[in-house]
Amino acid sequence: EVNPIDKLLEKNPNALSGGAMTIILNSPKNGDFISQNMTVNAKIISMDNITKVEVYLNDKLVPQNTTSIVKSGNEYHYFSNFSPSGLELQNKLKIRVENTKNSIVEKEIILFK
Repeated sequence: EVNPIDKLLEKNPNALSGGAMTIILNSPKNGDFISQNMTVNAKIISMDNITKVEVYLNDKLVPQNTTSIVKSGNEYHYFSNFSPSGLELQNKLKIRVENTKNSIVEKEIILFK
């Protein structure tokens, strides 16, 4: 079943962003449990080129060892794998994206151990 917001964004990528950037986090989802290996999968919509994508776990920058970004039009598909360490019972995952116009957008979710 297709999410109505995804359907809207498919037809009009700027419907929710007013020309700014939008992060759609495909995985993990808010409230998910973390395992030893974690994959971050996000779609970033930006009218301007992306210059930086950073992932933070509990406010610590995650090393980007195995990361890929694939651009398709004004969409970027971001994948990153890492092994989280120093986990708490409740953890904050944040994705921070910057573009060529120095616009910054962030998305935060809570994950559990």
